Amino acid sequence: MKKILLFVSVLFLGISLTSCDIFSPAETTTTTEELTADTENYIEISTASELEAIDMTKSYILMADLNLSGIEWIPLGTYDIPYLGNFDGNNHTISNVTITSDQSVYNGLFGRVSGNIQDLTLTNVSIIFETDFLTYVGGLAGFTEGNVENVTVTGVIDVNNTLSNSYVGLLIGLSQAPIDALTTVIDFKPNTILNNSVSGTITLDSDNVPFIGGMIGKTFNSNVANNYSETVITVRLDEYLGYIGGFIGDNYGGLLYGYEDDIDDVNIYIENNVSISDITVTIDKKDVSVGGFIGNNHSGFNRDNYCESEIHILGNVEATTTLNIGGYIGENWISQVNNTVTVYNLTISIDSDYINNNALFIIGGDFSEADFQHNYVACLSDDIDVSDLAGLSEITSADYESSTFFSDTMLWETEQINKILN
Repeated sequence: MKKILLFVSVLFLGISLTSCDIFSPAETTTTTEELTADTENYIEISTASELEAIDMTKSYILMADLNLSGIEWIPLGTYDIPYLGNFDGNNHTISNVTITSDQSVYNGLFGRVSGNIQDLTLTNVSIIFETDFLTYVGGLAGFTEGNVENVTVTGVIDVNNTLSNSYVGLLIGLSQAPIDALTTVIDFKPNTILNNSVSGTITLDSDNVPFIGGMIGKTFNSNVANNYSETVITVRLDEYLGYIGGFIGDNYGGLLYGYEDDIDDVNIYIENNVSISDITVTIDKKDVSVGGFIGNNHSGFNRDNYCESEIHILGNVEATTTLNIGGYIGENWISQVNNTVTVYNLTISIDSDYINNNALFIIGGDFSEADFQHNYVACLSDDIDVSDLAGLSEITSADYESSTFFSDTMLWETEQINKILN
């Protein structure tokens, strides 16, 4: 008998409702008939008005560069009716995507997406608004269950959320693998976020729980590979804790754990990515998990990633405040971290007595026995001794500025090395 992931889905649905809100609708669901998508036939798009009018069940190919200047953009796809088709950018550019008010719970060029998006460039994205409701924000999409490949985003996201949770990344707010009640262990495939690039700034003023990543705010059983992110992130936390990462704010990759006897590989991978970030977080006596690469990591397999970051922690703390700050991961639960390079500078302008002892290493708060193998770190803010830490070695600028180190020691491909050194 095929084992169905129903139990796992229900289990993490409960977790999601309390910590992620990923299934909480923005509007009352009115759709009663299941929609089906045509993913075989592609309709050509050549104008902004044609893009605005796309059918959520059709597939499209972009035939020209589009300038959306002067348009208050309404995201494509809602909670009730997500975009189900495939969208081929055909290596064209859409410029000046502008959102100046809270148009939807899902904000971006696309709102909520269940289809696939590929080969698209977005330039001068500007998403700046205030809200008091749950919000998902990404330059490309607020929320996606599909694959995203070869997409480039440059721009600015600036959100003031006065009441509810926020999921924010320059590419995607939240990425989640598609699962339904009939999904079997054998059939399950994570969605893939592959060969994408982002650069720009994210600013969030939050009075509730934020999940903020340079590329993706939160990943939920998604395979994220061969991406490049270069971002400046500024976050103010007030009432609740926060998860902030230079690449991903919060990652969960353990859906298949427990099925080792049924499939060859239960791991969902975050791999071969390059992240460069400058992160400033101001707190007011609240807990926070900040990582140069991932803010909070729960399960899954991190390997062959490069992380370079400046981390600045400001504000006020008290005796009950917990700070999980790491050059690579802020807070970690049950994961493997192999063959990574972490280069970071840490500035903490608050009482250091409240910081977990591992703050100067690659993981700030490790609440499980993480599997570390063949990881390298350069901490620019302090001289550290890593001789007693299994699976971790200290390196200098002579190493991480050398293509030879990456090719011979890390065994990385030329494409990834060029992303780092260039």
